[in-house]
Amino acid sequence: MKNVSCLFSAVFLMLLSVINTFACSCFSPSGNAVARLPRYGAVFSGKVLEIKKPENRIGNMEVRFKVERSWKYVNAEEVIVITDVFGGACGYPFKVGESYLVWGYISQKDKTKIGTGLCSGTEILAKAEKILQELGEGKQPRRKSEDRSNVFPSRRSRTSHSTGARIASLSASP
Repeated sequence: MKNVSCLFSAVFLMLLSVINTFACSCFSPSGNAVARLPRYGAVFSGKVLEIKKPENRIGNMEVRFKVERSWKYVNAEEVIVITDVFGGACGYPFKVGESYLVWGYISQKDKTKIGTGLCSGTEILAKAEKILQELGEGKQPRRKSEDRSNVFPSRRSRTSHSTGARIASLSASP
């Protein structure tokens, strides 16, 4: 009986150590929202329309958003956000039908996709009231008929009308 108890304890400790190795830990984003803008490639609010998880359930899932407002980079009505499937790997737990304020990074593989995770500052829109006040009004996305490419092909610097902050922006060229 003593051997069984020792074996059970050893297995339990091994499982506990494996769980700890997959935990995500991060620091809360510091500074007000306008000061944080330059650290991110994209900032927008939007509603999750669809989530595509990988077949093998390992890696990144694609989350399709209907964009409501944008403060940086996003000009299209819809964008794809990439995040890890597992929260332990810092993936954000998006839910279809929920609206979020997304702080993200531009994908190096596909500039039309935005990456985000638990550590980015992304949060449910209903809980982001103070941050939204700091960011200002933002801008509405272009309608598909106005956005020739529905992507962001050229980079230029501009001043945000809602915040007065100098930020990088991508927009479709005429």
